[in-house]
Amino acid sequence: MQATQDLTGSTIKSVSTSSTSCKPIAVFTGSTWTAFDCGSNNGGDNLYQQVFPSKAWGRNYITAPFANRLYDIYRIIVKDPSTIVNFNGTNLNPASLIANSYYEFKNNQANIISSDKPILVVQYMTTMSCDTRNLPNSVLYPGDPEIVTINPLEQTINNVSVVSARRDLTPPNTNITAHYLNVIMKTNNTSSLKIDGVAPISQWTNIAGSTYSYLQENVTGSTQSNVSHNIKADSGFIAVAYGMGNVESYGYNAGTNIVDLNPPLTIQNEFSASNVSYSATCSNTPFKINLSLTYQPTKIVVDFYSAANLIGTSLYSYDPTGPDSTYTSNGKIYYLYRVPQTYKFLSNGNYPVKITTTSAVAQSDGCSNNDQQEITDNVIVNAPPTADFILL
Repeated sequence: MQATQDLTGSTIKSVSTSSTSCKPIAVFTGSTWTAFDCGSNNGGDNLYQQVFPSKAWGRNYITAPFANRLYDIYRIIVKDPSTIVNFNGTNLNPASLIANSYYEFKNNQANIISSDKPILVVQYMTTMSCDTRNLPNSVLYPGDPEIVTINPLEQTINNVSVVSARRDLTPPNTNITAHYLNVIMKTNNTSSLKIDGVAPISQWTNIAGSTYSYLQENVTGSTQSNVSHNIKADSGFIAVAYGMGNVESYGYNAGTNIVDLNPPLTIQNEFSASNVSYSATCSNTPFKINLSLTYQPTKIVVDFYSAANLIGTSLYSYDPTGPDSTYTSNGKIYYLYRVPQTYKFLSNGNYPVKITTTSAVAQSDGCSNNDQQEITDNVIVNAPPTADFILL
């Protein structure tokens, strides 16, 4: 999709047809040339980033400023215009919502952002042409526009390797001269973080009003001998890799676990009192399937594709009279259905399952454009644990 105007807030959705189910998609956003924030003819660059699916949006974000920038620009995208967004302790005025889709602000500090419903946060690097500290014949703070999608605190990682875009990696040589890593994590866990196997050189900065700190690590020197950098810690962190040069920049999210924060399918192991938050169980262990849906289906069909080693009806259908319970998560009401069929796999493996739901009206969630939705997953069957003790 192409346009000459800002497309922020656009909805892109995979839908089924009369003969095929919907297919997974990836969405990238950007522009061929964008200048901000001062509108200089010399201050533009192309932007290109992959965006998170809305099911992976979070409600809690912390941002860290890019190194040596006068300020950064941020956009907070909402799916529901009624979403209450808190920015550094103050609820944003809904009247400032742009195009009924996003809030925009700029500053040069770390930010704490929270909401009552899922949101997406992106961070923009501004051009050196807008930096009033630079003089016509003396550019102390080089760089050009860039866009980075920020992880929510619900989507952290603890081990990732990144590549700093050294100028000779992209023929002809780029103008990039400085390389950085931004890392955000809980203050109590910062001592465990290592970059290329050693503690960072830069100091952590505590983020007021939170239990988090951020790091701006200059890796320009080490990049000259090794463009790959490993970031590892004992607990979760958020990281961004970026760099700047004369009228040039790069930046990207260092990595994320795109976890569905509200997975529709969970497993209830009959030997456990709690649900498994993903589709996994043990061999020779009875289990049931739980479905969390944002609508109330009139029919549910579970299909294990005649799986070998399965005890239980492979193709099972029933007409629920209502949900077994309801709950609210990320600002949405979910209806929980416990499929009244017990299953058991006799051997380890990954077993595909398809669940088809039918509702009285077309569904707004998922990828259906009619009254049916298909949910596909794999049930992971592991060997049961072995007790490491002897009863005397």
